[in-house]
Amino acid sequence: MPRARIHRKAEFESSHFMRVPTWSEAENERAFGRLTRPHGHNYVVEAGVEGPIDKKNFWVVNIKDLDDAMRDWVVEPLDHKCLNLDVPFFRDRNPTCENLALYVWQALDGKVGNCTLCRTAAKEYDWLGASYFGEIIGGLPMARLTRTYEFSAVHRLHRPELSDEENEAIFGKCSWPNGHGHSYRAEIAISGPIHAETGMVFDLALLDRIVQAEVIDRLDFKNLNEEVPELKGQIPTTEVLARFIYQAVKPHIAAPAALKRTRIYETHKSWFDYEEE
Repeated sequence: MPRARIHRKAEFESSHFMRVPTWSEAENERAFGRLTRPHGHNYVVEAGVEGPIDKKNFWVVNIKDLDDAMRDWVVEPLDHKCLNLDVPFFRDRNPTCENLALYVWQALDGKVGNCTLCRTAAKEYDWLGASYFGEIIGGLPMARLTRTYEFSAVHRLHRPELSDEENEAIFGKCSWPNGHGHSYRAEIAISGPIHAETGMVFDLALLDRIVQAEVIDRLDFKNLNEEVPELKGQIPTTEVLARFIYQAVKPHIAAPAALKRTRIYETHKSWFDYEEE
């Protein structure tokens, strides 16, 4: 059946901390570091709903109904609260982005007209968030963690078998001989079950170490044409860069988690996705 989707955002401010009650102080500190201490965020949550386009009003749902549901069932119960102490859902769950996306799903499910939820999401920062799509495997909710990193590099789009004029006809200014550069943003998306104790799909500190070693240290402040051996013989387009980052990170993501995709923002107008599933 043909279906359309609509997505909406809402915002609230709350505090939280990370802790597994059955772990020792030292174990919690090793796992979560300073996140064991109370801190806060300006959260952004999203909800996506889908359904047929109504034949009278020609919409999936009245957007006001979606806004009202997000206000009544998500924002008001969470705004200006300590999530761990004031929200029953988080009394036995760490309030990670993954669990918050799950909370939004359960809070809104069945409460937005005749349409159905297709995605919920939560962000603590522009560079850290998670999405939930309603999938449960083996009794565990499956979520997608997204973490964004930045690096700066130079590249040139150039085919050595062609003349400068031919290269400029294909690649334009990107072929000019001294190269140009970008402040790249690399988004890593990892899918997997939400861990019952940590509330995470994957250890964030470990992911940071992996990306630092496999991506940032190899690409940051480098000439991609000349200083990255793995890119030799290729034109370092952002498509190639997204594939390189995917293949560099993937072997380090242990089951049950899995690398879903990489997304590279070359500029605010252009981004490139790569995945192998």
